Amino acid sequence: MINQYVIEKELGKGSFATVHLGHDKETKNKYAIKEMNKTLLMKKRIGKGKNAFDCVIAELKVLQRLQHPNIIWLHEIIDDPKKDKIFLVTEWQKKGSVASMLGKDMRHYFIDMLKALHYCHVVAKVVHRDIKPDNIMLNHNDEAVLIDFGVSEIVDNQEDLMLDSNMGSYIFYAPEMFNMGGGGKVHGEKTDLWALGITFFYLLTGEYPWKNATNPLQLKEMVC
Repeated sequence: MINQYVIEKELGKGSFATVHLGHDKETKNKYAIKEMNKTLLMKKRIGKGKNAFDCVIAELKVLQRLQHPNIIWLHEIIDDPKKDKIFLVTEWQKKGSVASMLGKDMRHYFIDMLKALHYCHVVAKVVHRDIKPDNIMLNHNDEAVLIDFGVSEIVDNQEDLMLDSNMGSYIFYAPEMFNMGGGGKVHGEKTDLWALGITFFYLLTGEYPWKNATNPLQLKEMVC
């Protein structure tokens, strides 16, 4: 058990986190519980002067300002300063990834994601920075839900929209993201929308528009 949560099974495991399915022993409501080791996170360097734990803290700040039906809902943070584990308790998306619906009618899922991004960009002032099929889940109402804000950026000021670093997967990069040498910057909202377009191209056709690219340099030549 983790506090009041009874662990049922493991949903997935990555380099720095394990996700469990659990339920509240009182309410019986089910949740996805992300378990991470703070010491390991602090040892992993991410970008300039940051470690993976800094990214987790930044993600928590983002999640705490998001409240939208098409965006993952953070239920609780379990972080005992005396212990080395931190847990993020979020709603469980029973139907899994939108990729399971590959090739089917995607129009209402696309609209759901446009709503989610409009809320992020205009209301919450957040740029996601890692839009891809794996980060779009389906809830019990068959609505698309945007998850994983681990590399997102808060952009409270208009000038903050211009980002000076790339995040996410190469296949979803907008053309300008391949030309950021020498202090260049990209518009965060626009790169989110580009990545959303690539995502739904794949979900509709089953392949990426630059499917023959085998490395980032070749991909850059095709996209730019």
